[in-house]
Amino acid sequence: MTLPPPPSGNPGPPPQYGGGDPFGPPPQAGHSGYPGAQGGPPQHHAPQWQPPQQQQPPAWAPNPGAQPPGLPPKKRGNAWKWALGGVALLAVIGVTAAVSISVVKGKDGGGGTTAQPITSGASQSPTASNSDIASANDTGPATIITEDPTCAAWTPIRSTVADAQSKAGWANHDYSIPATDWTPQLRETYSAVSKAMNAAADQTVTLVRKTPNRIMRELYEQFIAYSRQFGGLLNNYVVADNNVANVANNSFIAVGYVCDAITYKSAAARAPFVPDVAPPASMAKPGDPSDPKRFMTSPENDCAKWKSLFDNFNEDTKSWGDLDPNISATEWTPEQRATVDSVIPIMKKYADDVESLGRSSQNSTIVDFAVFSAQYWRAYVSALPSYARSDLYLTQVASRPPAIIVQACQALGA
Repeated sequence: MTLPPPPSGNPGPPPQYGGGDPFGPPPQAGHSGYPGAQGGPPQHHAPQWQPPQQQQPPAWAPNPGAQPPGLPPKKRGNAWKWALGGVALLAVIGVTAAVSISVVKGKDGGGGTTAQPITSGASQSPTASNSDIASANDTGPATIITEDPTCAAWTPIRSTVADAQSKAGWANHDYSIPATDWTPQLRETYSAVSKAMNAAADQTVTLVRKTPNRIMRELYEQFIAYSRQFGGLLNNYVVADNNVANVANNSFIAVGYVCDAITYKSAAARAPFVPDVAPPASMAKPGDPSDPKRFMTSPENDCAKWKSLFDNFNEDTKSWGDLDPNISATEWTPEQRATVDSVIPIMKKYADDVESLGRSSQNSTIVDFAVFSAQYWRAYVSALPSYARSDLYLTQVASRPPAIIVQACQALGA
């Protein structure tokens, strides 16, 4: 499994599951491809999650009045592979310090596990009250999210984190150095980013309450839970702890891409073509928003199956991964169109396999994440005949939940 490259091109094979621009490229100004998105999307900073010695992605200034640049040109191939469903397994620790180093380790408490019935899950808590959880009555199937009022609040959160990381030189730090070998400067880097992420996690608690979408709530919860767990590990950090950071990282990233797909109209444009699926058989009750639990505290029986599924998909879609995502369907050459046509059945089967494997779990969060991913892959497949560059966000959303599952497995040694 390899990390998909950032939109500015493939920086080459990173160590383990290297990093990239987690928030992707905005469509070219004035060319989003969808009505209602005139002038291009608002700009924003892209937090620097990448490991050392990789190309830094462009930062999009969070100035709503500014015009963003177009999608950067492909530089060294594999420009679409960063959108693959199972390949977003980062080796970076972009959200490593989600809370300050002084956070107590008790914050990493467990949530729903495979040993519990499907009605259990990360959201469940004996002290939870549904009265202030806007998504408490969202019991339908996971599907394409076309609107969410918390996206506006999320934008400055992600931008603030990006600014803090940039000032700390986070893009250039060496994640492989254990805490015992940190220099004072490196320790200060972790501390600075830690403070920013602590503030982000604290602010996200409110969004857990406010989002009306169950899946968004679950993504917010896992960002908070795994960020806090990692914060408790920093004093004794070793490179293996990076897997914990990866779960928080992709949870954080997924929310951003859901919002981008809403803002740039790709979600609304493609949602009508996505078939309805069955709702979950049962689900966990919302937990305490201020203390969300990790969705996996013991390895899933299917951890190996998840990784195999991702690896196979990555291999089967290599030719698609070499295409330039800047090119819309109207500009494809016959060879490019043939390549896209060849991966459509592969992507359809992958979506079905992801959903099937997820529904076999007794963990309600895994069920939701799997179905959510499958639906976004189906939306992307439906978009291909008339592909517009902003449809990139559909694959970015689709890729994150399965990556979260695999990374959670790896965090537990599976």
